[in-house]
Amino acid sequence: MKGKRDNTGLPPVPRGTQGTHTQGSRDAQGSEKRFGSYDAKRSAAHEQPSFEQGLLLVALGALVCSYLTFVGAALVSYGMVVTCYKRGWREALGASLLALLAVGGIGYLSGGFAALTSAFCAGFIAVCVGVSVSRGLSTTSINLVIIAAGALLILGGYALLATLDGTTLSASVDEAFEFYRSQYANVSLNGSVGFAYLKGLMKLFWPTSFTLVALAYYVVARIGARGAYRGLGGNRTLLPQLAEYDVPLWLVALGILTLAVYAASPTLPYYGDEAFQASVNVLTAIRFALVVQGVAVVVWFLRRHGVSPVLTMALFIFAAFLEIQVGIVTFVGLADIWANFRRLSRGKRPGGEKTAQTKNQSASAD
Repeated sequence: MKGKRDNTGLPPVPRGTQGTHTQGSRDAQGSEKRFGSYDAKRSAAHEQPSFEQGLLLVALGALVCSYLTFVGAALVSYGMVVTCYKRGWREALGASLLALLAVGGIGYLSGGFAALTSAFCAGFIAVCVGVSVSRGLSTTSINLVIIAAGALLILGGYALLATLDGTTLSASVDEAFEFYRSQYANVSLNGSVGFAYLKGLMKLFWPTSFTLVALAYYVVARIGARGAYRGLGGNRTLLPQLAEYDVPLWLVALGILTLAVYAASPTLPYYGDEAFQASVNVLTAIRFALVVQGVAVVVWFLRRHGVSPVLTMALFIFAAFLEIQVGIVTFVGLADIWANFRRLSRGKRPGGEKTAQTKNQSASAD
């Protein structure tokens, strides 16, 4: 007979049906191979470079840091993330020491103590930012400590340079101001009055310039570190956005203590002028932190209500004008510390669980 039955008593499978199943299995196998190769390529894209490759990137950043300080800071932080990502603290500490030695050594060989000071300060901030980002420790408190430590390091470095030159940092600032004023010796009386007023401000607020330099180093180092962290497929919830910026309470306590020193400085028998100048500059730095807090609240509000980009730009210009005139953005940031307009779950590290209200607000903003 044509259609013989097997031992089970069932008729044989038709050829067409058998061919269909065979072709389907082949297609399935081909799909598995295609998707398997795609997944392999995608995982290979996030494959972590070796420790030595990360050190090479750090060395390149150290070389650039001696000539282009800001670009070098971004490269050093990028290399530090590549070096320290998913590795232990021992590797992170070793890479940090090697990076600082490379930045300092190359800076000294390229331009002496002056180049060493600027390159080492930028490299220090970049190393700290790279390690904190790679370890998932990029909290607001740690970032503020990095900026403050960098500002003190820059201040101390240039004070040491002034001492080696037989002068002081304050006297160097006065000499620089007098040099620029001499370029406009024939200005009018109003211009002379303006220069006198400007000189008074510079004699009081010149330490704040080092805080601004440290902040600039931090920003460019943060850009490099975020790029490397995202390229390695890191957890993005460990990189808080601007709208999640929140000033820690210890900064508020520092502000209250600084206000007390500011109020008591005229009555101090010794070092009253130094205490007054130090308190004013610390309060200025705290105001910068509160301004960022206020900007974060504004960004959160605009995202929540879906404001257009053109209107957003206009509102930011208006907010900048009000900040210069009456300090409105600083006041918003200060009020948010107690009011918590964004309903942030405070006291948790980045990546921690948020409250239900914060999740709903984030979803509506997206």
